Amino acid sequence: MAIAGNALPPHETERIVRHFGRLGRIDYFTGRYSLSARAKKSIQKTTRARLAGKPLQHLLKEAPFFGHSFFASKEALIPRPETEILVEEALQMLRVTRATRPRILDLGTGSGCVAISLTIARPDCRMTALDVSPKALAVARKNRDSHGLRSKIKLVQSDLFNVFRGKKGTAWDVIVSNPPYIPGPDIRFLPGDVQAEPRLALDGGADGLSIVRRLLSEAPDYLRKDGFILIEIGKGQSKQLAKEMNRDERYKNLRFAKDLAGTERILVIQKNG
Repeated sequence: MAIAGNALPPHETERIVRHFGRLGRIDYFTGRYSLSARAKKSIQKTTRARLAGKPLQHLLKEAPFFGHSFFASKEALIPRPETEILVEEALQMLRVTRATRPRILDLGTGSGCVAISLTIARPDCRMTALDVSPKALAVARKNRDSHGLRSKIKLVQSDLFNVFRGKKGTAWDVIVSNPPYIPGPDIRFLPGDVQAEPRLALDGGADGLSIVRRLLSEAPDYLRKDGFILIEIGKGQSKQLAKEMNRDERYKNLRFAKDLAGTERILVIQKNG
């Protein structure tokens, strides 16, 4: 779809037209459809906004993730394909633990896409999802409830593990997190649609690893014996993390899972006893 000499990528045009035209893929690609005047107007308006740099997910108020659809807004990080690797690896580690009714903690849940996808895949799990941002939690709550999981996922506002300090019964089989991991000085160089995200969900401090290090430092106190923590990280961060974590005797079996681009994207590590 072109406007004023500009064009969107075909897959984005498809999403916009199908969204407002309420079309299936077959109808879209065969051209067996007609659009109402209202749909055409919405398509034109959304295309212009997208060409101006606004995130498509914010414009459509939805984002696909792990085969599901999620409400998306500027208050929480947009679900992205790389993070699906985090879900896949977590499901694999849950099989390794062989825990019955496994306890899972999602730190920095944002939209709730990871917690919800894991709960759908493992309905026997006991899921707690937390975020420091009340606005992000509101998005997660909307997504949780729209997927019919209100009784299955507990939402908590907290700065990482702070809410659990000194409390008994707060040990998890698996902890997952997609924390801020972009170096603060680099954020201004990111594409416009990424800069539209909440800075709190992006800024990982000077080298991008401030929050990741906090997670890894505190997690052993909240993991069950031989439990796992899985963390999404940025490109080029695995080497430094491997150097640091190989010196930490509280952990064992460190590895990194790659995304489709070959980037070591997910840190996977097990509590040592």
